[in-house]
Amino acid sequence: MPKTKEQFEQIKKERMEKILSASLYLFATKGYNAVTTDEITNYVGCSHGLLYHYFGSKEDLFSALLETKVKRIIREIADGIDFNASPKFVLIDLVNATLSSLKSSNDEYACAIYLLLNLHLQRKDIPKPKSKEKKGSLFDFLYELIEKGKREGKFYNYNTKEMVISLYAIFKGLSYSRIYIGSQRFTCPNSEIITKMIIKE
Repeated sequence: MPKTKEQFEQIKKERMEKILSASLYLFATKGYNAVTTDEITNYVGCSHGLLYHYFGSKEDLFSALLETKVKRIIREIADGIDFNASPKFVLIDLVNATLSSLKSSNDEYACAIYLLLNLHLQRKDIPKPKSKEKKGSLFDFLYELIEKGKREGKFYNYNTKEMVISLYAIFKGLSYSRIYIGSQRFTCPNSEIITKMIIKE
């Protein structure tokens, strides 16, 4: 019996999702420049023709990954955070949400966090997102959040850039560990260990 249009659409969606999931892991663990299309097709178990049919090029695949899958995962992680609350509570919620996602059995959370944090360092080496939507980096967001918290007297008056770099280092290290040792062996710190570096008592 021939497949219906809906069935073909479902097959297409599933294949694209499989390619995006595989490429998320590879781009997160190896970096954009080190990943080859051969690796992606071998990891997925698909042909080059199928990969190029859906995404056109490695650059297009990476852009689609950032604009769809990574964006969706980050929204899931941040769901429930009130970004209009005071900086103290935004930071607490952000740290808790990130740690909860790393403790989850879903490996894609750790991969998305690690990839997102590495974008700041690799910005010159990776393709620019095709989206015309203007947005600041995570680094900029954290910088502004900490500056606001300092102005309100809730955060320590350390160098803001160094505070953001410290948060980056902690979350990069944790997400890296989570990717490589898996959810069963991963030890996640208490959120207060991190927040008390920045928030005054």
